[in-house]
Amino acid sequence: MSSSNHNSHKSSSSRSHSSSSSRHNYSSNRKRKSNAEMSKGRKILKIIVLIFLIIWVIIGAIALLRQTFFKESTDAETSIHTTEAVSIDYDLSTLTKAPVIEGVKDITVNLGETISYRTGVTVTDPNGEEVTLDIDASRVDKTKGGEYTVIYTATNESGYKSVAECVVTIIEPETESETETEAETTETASQEDIDRMNKLARQVIDEATSDDDSDLYLIYKTYWYIKNRMKFTGSSEKGNYVQAAIEGFETYSGDCYTHFAMMKALLNNMGFETIDIERKPGYDSHHYWNLVWYNNGWYHIDSCPRAVEKDKYWYCFLRTDEELLEWNEKQDDAYGYYDFDSSLYPASATEKLNLGSMQKRD
Repeated sequence: MSSSNHNSHKSSSSRSHSSSSSRHNYSSNRKRKSNAEMSKGRKILKIIVLIFLIIWVIIGAIALLRQTFFKESTDAETSIHTTEAVSIDYDLSTLTKAPVIEGVKDITVNLGETISYRTGVTVTDPNGEEVTLDIDASRVDKTKGGEYTVIYTATNESGYKSVAECVVTIIEPETESETETEAETTETASQEDIDRMNKLARQVIDEATSDDDSDLYLIYKTYWYIKNRMKFTGSSEKGNYVQAAIEGFETYSGDCYTHFAMMKALLNNMGFETIDIERKPGYDSHHYWNLVWYNNGWYHIDSCPRAVEKDKYWYCFLRTDEELLEWNEKQDDAYGYYDFDSSLYPASATEKLNLGSMQKRD
């Protein structure tokens, strides 16, 4: 009985120990499994965090690049816009730099009449610079009727130019209406002679003047070119100024008519308008000189030397009607050198230029 109980207790104890061992093993396995799962979870979490960190760095880098690029782009655009603004300001300012030509109109004259290219024409400069007006009338053939283009070019000191054109119409009258001198000139001056005279005149202009000369100095230099080179002989063929000018340019000798003809050829080839003037009849000899259109008015110009000693160094260079009359009145012998019929010619400018040594020397 007691042996049986002992065995029964031993068996029960064995089962209890076995059951406890099994539970312990199960608990350990569960713990290991849980630890393994937790370790795996931590690894996954670390990977996720690492991924987020990488994404954050990438996003931050992209944002930084975009900010840098945007700043550079903005600076570049600002620079471009600034440059364009300066360029526009400059271009707008240059629009006002060219001189302005006004009053250019088509001209109609009868054959043999004087063509006044400058009458009514004015030139202004918006910046107050000095302006040179060149009139190219080389296409005009005064010996025959037709329509001819004349080109006006105004150039200021900075080199800016304006151009205007007009058409000159020369009408051949049905009846002879020219004066005796004009008729003779028209009949005897061939186109070949006119071309020859113009060629000689342009050679002198190229030698005596420069492109930078103002209108005043163009006239002044040609005036003294003739005055300093001409030998006065007291005689020449009258009536054909073309032939007289050719003879003057080739020989540099002649009389007042040669001076007048050369001056007319030079001034006309430089684009200045001229009118022929002759002393009143009744004197022992004739005398000829020019009116030239300068500074919006007519002025007398004569390079011929005078025999009278009084006021020997008074020069007929851009003089008014009043100045010529005053000079005549000062001559004790009633010389009448510049005694002309004012009713036959347009009135000169009233403004005296007072050009100092250009007009008179002590």
